[in-house]
Amino acid sequence: MSRPPVRRPGDRVVRRRLKATQTIDLPVAIGRQGIPNVREHAKLFSLSLVAVVLIASGLLSLPWSSRTGEWTPFVDSMFTAVSAFCVTGL
Repeated sequence: MSRPPVRRPGDRVVRRRLKATQTIDLPVAIGRQGIPNVREHAKLFSLSLVAVVLIASGLLSLPWSSRTGEWTPFVDSMFTAVSAFCVTGL
């Protein structure tokens, strides 16, 4: 006599009679549509933060953005851009 298949948590079970069960193998879901992926959203948020800070730093280091008309050091302009972005919540 053959042994019934071992049931694992999450297996689908179809009951035909009182004591007979059968497991059904379901295909793995490919690319769940409509369900948000938290890691992708976190990557997008982080990359957009870095992009905004770098663009703002570049613009703030240009001569026309300073009162004296001189180039601002990139580190100083990056500090200004990060603090402006994080404090105001842009």
